Amino acid sequence: GDRHLKAPMAYPSFYLSHAASIALFAMAGVLLAAGLYIVLLRRQLRATIARYLDFGESIQDGVWRTDASGRIVAANRRMGEMLGLPVAQLVGHQVGDFFDAPTLLRLCPMQRTDLPGPARLLEYQRAGGSTIWAMVGGKRLLDAQGQLCGSLTVATDVTEYHLAQLALAAAHAGLEQRIALRTAQLQDANTRLSSEVAVRRQAQQALAQSETQLQEIISMLPLALFLKTADSQIVLMNEACEQQWGIARQELRECTEEGVSTPEQLHAFREEDRQAFAQRRVIVRE
Repeated sequence: GDRHLKAPMAYPSFYLSHAASIALFAMAGVLLAAGLYIVLLRRQLRATIARYLDFGESIQDGVWRTDASGRIVAANRRMGEMLGLPVAQLVGHQVGDFFDAPTLLRLCPMQRTDLPGPARLLEYQRAGGSTIWAMVGGKRLLDAQGQLCGSLTVATDVTEYHLAQLALAAAHAGLEQRIALRTAQLQDANTRLSSEVAVRRQAQQALAQSETQLQEIISMLPLALFLKTADSQIVLMNEACEQQWGIARQELRECTEEGVSTPEQLHAFREEDRQAFAQRRVIVRE
C-alpha cells in the first residue's frame, strides 16, 4: 500500500498564549532578581563606603577614592585639611583639578606604572599658600569581574619630619663648614708655628755659632777680657784674664769681683758697671 501522511498536530491558540505568558513571567522574574541583586550590591557598596569613611575620619592620613575616570567619589576630612579645602570641594572633581600632569604621573595610582610600589614624597602648595610635604601611595581598585573601577590614594603628612630633616641637614652642613674652617685655621697656625720654630732654631743655631766665634775671638785676644751682668756677675772671660786673675774658666759662674779685687777697686768697678749699663757703652780699663 498506500502510505498515509499524518498532518502536524495543531495546538490551540490558548496553549501558545499561555506558553508566551509563562516565558514573559520567567523573564520578568529574572530581571527582578537581577534588579534586586544590583540594588543589594549598591546598598552593600554604600555601606562599605560609609564604613570606610567612618574609619577614614578616625585616622591621621588623608584618603580619597576615585572612579575609573579619576573623579573623586569620596574623601576624608584629613585629606581636605592637607589640601586646604573642605571635603565638599573635593568630591565630584577630577584629581587633575588639584595636581599637574607630571605629579599625577608620579603619584596617581591610575597612572603609575610601578604599582604595587613604595609611597613617594610629594611637595605641594595648599590652598592657603603654605608648603606641605606628604608621602603618597595608593592602589587600583577592581570590580567583581576584575575590571578597573577606580583607585584609592593615601597621603601621610610628613611636613614636620621633613622640615626637621632639612634643619638637621643645614646644621650638619654648618657644622662641617665650621669644622673645615677651624681645621684650616689650625693648619695655618701649625704652619706658622712650624715656621716660627724653624726660625727660632735657626736663630739659636746662629746665636750658638756666634757665641762660639765670639768665644774663640775673645780667647785669642792678648788682653784680659771679661763680661759681666748688671749685678756684676762675671759670665765670660778669656784665657788672658784667667791667667791674670788666676781663676779657671770652670769657676766662672760662681765668680765675682770680690775674690780678685780690693774693696776700693770693687767700689770703683761697681760704679763703672752702673755707668756702663746706664749709658749703654763699653768701658775699657787698663
